[in-house]
Amino acid sequence: MAGHIAHPLIRENTVEARLYQQAIAAVACSANTLVVLPTALGKTVIAVLVCAHVLQRFPWLKVLVLAPTRPLVLQHRDSFAEFLTLPEEELIAVTGRMPPATRRRVWEKGRVFFATPQLVRNDVEAGILDLSQFSLLIFDEAHRGVKKYAYTEIAKSYLENNPYPLILALTASPGGERERLDHVCRALYIERVEYRSESDPDVAPFIPGTRVEWRLVELPKEYRRAERVLREMIQQRVSELARARLIAKNPSQVSKSDLLEAGKKLQEALKDADGYKKGAIFSAIVMQSAALSLAHALEVLQTQGAAQALNFMEKLARESDEKRSYSNIISDELFPYLRSSLRRAAAVEHPKVDALVEVVDVQLQQSPETKVLIFTQIRDTATRIAERLRQEGIACERFVGQASKGKDRGMTQEEQRDVIRRFREGEFRVLVATSIAEEGLDIPNVDLVVFYEPVPSEIRFIQRRGRTGRKAPGKVVILAAKGTSDMAYLYSSQRRERAMKVMLAKLNAKLKPLDRGRPPEPPPDFREVVAQGGILQGDTTISTKVGEKKNNTGFFFTSAENPLQRCLDEWSPSGEVHGVGRVEKAVLQVLAEKRRLAADELIEVLTQGGTFTVDQVKAAIHSLLTKKEIYIPKVGEVALPEADGKDVYEAEVERIYPSGATLILNGKFRARLDEADFPEATGILKKGTKLKIRGVLYRHSGVLHIRPKDVFY
Repeated sequence: MAGHIAHPLIRENTVEARLYQQAIAAVACSANTLVVLPTALGKTVIAVLVCAHVLQRFPWLKVLVLAPTRPLVLQHRDSFAEFLTLPEEELIAVTGRMPPATRRRVWEKGRVFFATPQLVRNDVEAGILDLSQFSLLIFDEAHRGVKKYAYTEIAKSYLENNPYPLILALTASPGGERERLDHVCRALYIERVEYRSESDPDVAPFIPGTRVEWRLVELPKEYRRAERVLREMIQQRVSELARARLIAKNPSQVSKSDLLEAGKKLQEALKDADGYKKGAIFSAIVMQSAALSLAHALEVLQTQGAAQALNFMEKLARESDEKRSYSNIISDELFPYLRSSLRRAAAVEHPKVDALVEVVDVQLQQSPETKVLIFTQIRDTATRIAERLRQEGIACERFVGQASKGKDRGMTQEEQRDVIRRFREGEFRVLVATSIAEEGLDIPNVDLVVFYEPVPSEIRFIQRRGRTGRKAPGKVVILAAKGTSDMAYLYSSQRRERAMKVMLAKLNAKLKPLDRGRPPEPPPDFREVVAQGGILQGDTTISTKVGEKKNNTGFFFTSAENPLQRCLDEWSPSGEVHGVGRVEKAVLQVLAEKRRLAADELIEVLTQGGTFTVDQVKAAIHSLLTKKEIYIPKVGEVALPEADGKDVYEAEVERIYPSGATLILNGKFRARLDEADFPEATGILKKGTKLKIRGVLYRHSGVLHIRPKDVFY
């Protein structure tokens, strides 16, 4: 069993100590890092670990967490509040519902902020927000960081205004296209990519596993008739594009992506055209657009249903006066045949629906308490699926986005949250959702995920699949119609996922580190004093933070193995102890003056000459610990290796970490040198460096550490 993370800023027993998360966080603490981790492997935990490290290292600076949607912003705020020991008022969700004047004041308060990128970009441009005050920016759903999305502008402004920037970017998948991946890394100034999959040995123990099944269906003959008419109408238009040399393929083999590429060529050609040539290009654009609309109708027929395809064609007919490409379609002599064939086919339900009902029914019979999430591309299909499931006596709800489409009204954020709450609490067992449920919202873990259709995007495939198999084995069923675009998309998403893994593995070698300056120094009106003592033979360190900031509170870390804390817990004075407040001030004053001081030394200093009694000092320490104005950062018992009777060790640097190094001492044993024990090591030590260290050894979490007193190079 893994233990839990012990850190002054992280609540006890809330963060499981997973090696892969700690390793990724260690990298992210010193370099702009893109973390690619499938859903449910703990991207938020990694963000919390990095946030805690940065807040402890630079307590006068702030952290900003960005997420694409307001619900996700609030979700992150709640998650960080669950893990961090910071007071609630220091974790602030900034929303557009606050007036600009209020936001200006809010940005001045708190330590960790949560906001959408659009709001942050606007406040930076308006001069309301100064990004130089932030030691860390966290970009969630980082694959959105392309083109003109607000993430790219925020990252650029942050790098321009902060001499010591740190960016943590999180995503389940950055995409399988090299160009997109490179763009994300450039836009967010990424220096390292940390990728893990469910099959990695350090991750596998934490993954119950997800079984993926394909369920293939045959289209009925009524669908095939409508399919033939659509193909003929598409081929007519593609043939004209081929004659214009805009498409080089055989017209019968042209795909939607080919048509999209032809559209790009036409738009480029239009920029430099004039006169007759411009008219010919406009005609070609109409033909390309009409072919693309017909190709979409064919895909809807094959993958969703004839009724949905018919609705789409009727929409084109209603809007034909507004768009020439739609008019081109309905004026085609084959259009009446297409409409009548779709009407006949609409009387027959798509065979996927029966297959889906069977899959859900079997799941609910095997486990009545199960939760099922069904994904579909089209809102109309979600409605039809929900209606059919209710007819079968299966309680379910539809879950769609906020935008209204025609007569189909969208869901407000309050309605979305209410549906998710009821689903989580088990009021109904099946949720039928569009792509809105793929990322961002806090959808609970489910036992079964059904893809009503495959998706060509490896990002969406990974996000959908990641909704199950989090805490217990999960199951994914993908429905596909034989001989249709379903099959192409099914193989495409898997191929892209494999390609993404290969690209990520090669990318680190090409990324370059930023040219950072020295770490920031605290401003004159803020100072953090840490008294660092040894943990030798039951000794314990006390540390405190003092300064001129309001609400200046230290942090308390304790353990059952801590001898001083056990002593204080069991301590009971022989009589009433007076003057504790005066002793508390003396404790803080001594700690502010001494950079290295052990607990027993503190007691000895304050009781010298009869200044205070032992009971008074212990009472003061106990009071300060209770008020969290001082804390005990490290705990451990020591079995020291031989050091030839000296406290001077011959040392050689074996490995460098973001927060310290591993040393070989006297050529015999390894010891960890932490940045907290020797801050001067940052930027000085390199692999192979030889030096002499006079210091003390101690064990922390079973690992031997060295705390230098003097270092000789």
